[in-house]
Amino acid sequence: MNFKDLFDINNDPDNIVIDFKYAKVMDHSAIEAINSITEKYNSLGKKVTLIRLSEDCQKLFKNAEAITCVHIDNSTSATCQYPYV
Repeated sequence: MNFKDLFDINNDPDNIVIDFKYAKVMDHSAIEAINSITEKYNSLGKKVTLIRLSEDCQKLFKNAEAITCVHIDNSTSATCQYPYV
């Protein structure tokens, strides 16, 4: 399944959490896909939070912060307080 097909931007709640416990962001194209989804939600006033990113994945986003608008939550409580996407 295409990553972008997992989301229903118009009908999803105002706070979206994407849990990366079983996923890994491998390259720039993955960052672009995640950022594209985030921008679409942001345009509707919705917030996207990424949780449980590996250290490697966090470094990729840090290196791309000039071109991305994602919010990464590193707190341990983030893993249980949000509805999951």
